[in-house]
Amino acid sequence: MELLKALKTKKDFKPIYLWKDESHINAMLDQREKTAQEMTAAILEVEALIDRSLTTDEKGMVLIKRWDGVVHLLRLKTGFPNAEVSALLGLLGLDAGKCKEALIGIKSPYYATEFVITEKAIEVNPTLKEELEKRFSYYTSHNRQNIALSIAENLANVLNNAVSHQLIINIADMNAFERAGWNHSWAKSLNSLIVIESGKVVPNNEEIWRIKE
Repeated sequence: MELLKALKTKKDFKPIYLWKDESHINAMLDQREKTAQEMTAAILEVEALIDRSLTTDEKGMVLIKRWDGVVHLLRLKTGFPNAEVSALLGLLGLDAGKCKEALIGIKSPYYATEFVITEKAIEVNPTLKEELEKRFSYYTSHNRQNIALSIAENLANVLNNAVSHQLIINIADMNAFERAGWNHSWAKSLNSLIVIESGKVVPNNEEIWRIKE
C-alpha cells in the first residue's frame, strides 16, 4: 500500500521501461539493408553511364535527386549546362535505360543519418539500430500506468506462485477464464493487466502502455 500511495504522487512520477518493439525494429533494419543494396546497384549503373567513379558528394546528390542528379552530371561531362537530356545521351551515344530502371528500383528515400556512403557501396549506418531501439522502446508516461504495472506484477507473482504450489491449475491462456465460465467484466479485464508468455503469467506491458491517465 505504501508503494501505491507513493505512485499516486504526481511529482514523484518516474517513467518505467515496458517493452521494446523488436519485430518492428528488425523489419525496419531489413528494409534499410534492402534499400542500401538497391542504392549500391543504382550508383554502379550511374558510374557505368557516365564512365567514371563518383565522389561521395556526387553519390549523395544522385541518391537524393535520382535521375535529375544524373542529368546534372551528364551536363557537366559534356559542358552543355542547359542541353536537353535526349540531346546529351545522343551526343554521347548512351542508352540510359538500365540506369533509370536502377534508380526507380530504389523504393525508399536516402537519409544521411541512416546510410553511409563508402567507396564501393552504400551501407546501413551502424548507429541506426541503437537509434531505432531508443525510438521504439516504450515507457510508462503517467502514474496510473505505474500503478497498473505494479498491480500486474503482484498479480503475476501471486498466480505463478499458486501454480507452482499446485493450488490452481496452470492456465494455458487468458481465454481460460471465459471457458471456465468466468464471464464477469473484472475477469475479462485481466487481459489488460496480465498475459501468459512461455507458460508464465506476466504483466501485459503493451496494454498497460495504452491505459489513459
